[in-house]
Amino acid sequence: MARPKKQVKLKIRLKPLADGNKSIYLDIYWKGVRKYEYLKLYIIPEVNPLCKEQNKETMALAERIKAERIKALHGHGVQDWETVKQGSQLLTGWIKKYCEGGVSTKKSTLHCRVEMLHTVEKYLEESNQTFITLEEVNANFCRGYVKFLRTFPNSHCKYIEPRPISQNTACSRLLSTMLSVKVLSETIQ
Repeated sequence: MARPKKQVKLKIRLKPLADGNKSIYLDIYWKGVRKYEYLKLYIIPEVNPLCKEQNKETMALAERIKAERIKALHGHGVQDWETVKQGSQLLTGWIKKYCEGGVSTKKSTLHCRVEMLHTVEKYLEESNQTFITLEEVNANFCRGYVKFLRTFPNSHCKYIEPRPISQNTACSRLLSTMLSVKVLSETIQ
């Protein structure tokens, strides 16, 4: 009796770069179709314990992305590859793309988007959630973000002592962040 063939072969591979770093990519083989996905994650030379720890976190993230891709491939297949990739995109990566804007985007709008990015990055850093995907943005994430915004210092404060951003600004940043993510998640599904 013949052994059944595996439907999904997904491996994490490393590509050496000229600067000594290694780029992490996924080698995906699904029902006769091979695809490569570069994750924009890098392994750096391990010259000290900090680098070693950073590489551990990076590989853990790559493993998590691999697991999500396998799960998504079983749900969508390789035909909907863009949908599969967008669902597990990092929140900060998506916001950076959103900040780039379009041709007709006003300068003030781009400035607000960059402020939103910095606020979200600061929250993720303080809450130790640096590698959060769009799929993981949920009600608990929003509650934590609201608490963070209540104490977030005003970067444009003209006074000597920094003070928290106004309630209006906090609501504006929360709404713009969450609506942006909500619109994207609906386009994914």
